[in-house]
Amino acid sequence: GKQATICRNNRKQKLVALNMLD
Repeated sequence: GKQATICRNNRKQKLVALNMLD
């Protein structure tokens, strides 16, 4: 559903943010 997609996107954005901090 929509909620699962949002959760997945949030996790992806967190990973991207961590990669940028690296």
